[in-house]
Amino acid sequence: MLAPQTSVSKWTPKTVAVAVSQGKQGKDSLSELLNSQVFGRFNAEKKVDQPKAVEVKDVPKTRLNLTLSGVVASSEPSLSLVVIANRGKQNTYGINETIDGTRASVKAISADRIIISNNGRDETLMLEGVEYTKISNERNITGSSGTVLGNNRQNSNQDELDKIRKEMAQNPQSVLKYIRLSQVNENGKIKGYRVNPGKDRKLFDSVGLKPGDIATSLNGVDLTDPAAMSSLWKNMSEMTELNLTVLRNGQLYDIFVGL
Repeated sequence: MLAPQTSVSKWTPKTVAVAVSQGKQGKDSLSELLNSQVFGRFNAEKKVDQPKAVEVKDVPKTRLNLTLSGVVASSEPSLSLVVIANRGKQNTYGINETIDGTRASVKAISADRIIISNNGRDETLMLEGVEYTKISNERNITGSSGTVLGNNRQNSNQDELDKIRKEMAQNPQSVLKYIRLSQVNENGKIKGYRVNPGKDRKLFDSVGLKPGDIATSLNGVDLTDPAAMSSLWKNMSEMTELNLTVLRNGQLYDIFVGL
């Protein structure tokens, strides 16, 4: 978290923050934080119709020196996004957008690769860390959910993310520097948590999160449950990955972050 291919404006993500506390007082202080003005309250968004599937063609691997560090593969192409690095600079692109510093443009997006059009020739750019195969693991992206994959290895980002994980293991509340969650309520019930970047946006930018995404699940824990956040806080230091399901413009996306 592909229908007609339309251009998508470049995405500049903002930050997300999660509040967690340690010890016996963690549960009470967390509840106070989530109900305070720090997180705020928001009205939920309405769902849109489910989009159709798009086929990803079998094409040769590109020779361009590009790094595909993140993929948001949606069943609606206009909602799909990719994070590509070229010559040390990282940017986010949608379908039909030209990759900075090249004449190539994004033509199709799948969960483990994208198809680019390079001077009229279709070429495959694999997600970083995934070996090239002639047939995509997901030829068709269908249903209402998409997938966001980011292994965050490019440009020393893995080292930085390793430091982030160690920091969070020692002090789970430090996650607030990277991701902010604002509770979203609908009809008196928790709808999820709106995601925005924190003061340090390295983690946020590297995985394809978009400001305003509404997180509904984290590592299988239903975030609409009032007790969910307290439970997550207790296990935060043991997490080796984050599987976050977010709602974006009526579409569900699965965000994977390897830490």
